[in-house]
Amino acid sequence: MQPALVLSFLNRSYKSMNTTKLAREFKVCQGNMAKLLDKLEKIMLIKKQEGSNKREKVITLTKKGREIAKNISEIKEKLDQIII
Repeated sequence: MQPALVLSFLNRSYKSMNTTKLAREFKVCQGNMAKLLDKLEKIMLIKKQEGSNKREKVITLTKKGREIAKNISEIKEKLDQIII
């Protein structure tokens, strides 16, 4: 599981996401996604907030996380232009 993909996905997503939805989207087990999200939270790229369901935390990008995700998207676009 690559953190850059998760950051990019969260940046493009308009819906609230939790660990379960992200794990399904990337077709990985919930435990692996939770570990990755914990690491991203530790370095302050995402934050977990309580949602309507107390058991599930809503995952959102921090300002720093949005900036990094934006840079990743720009690099991807430039690479696509070069390759295509």
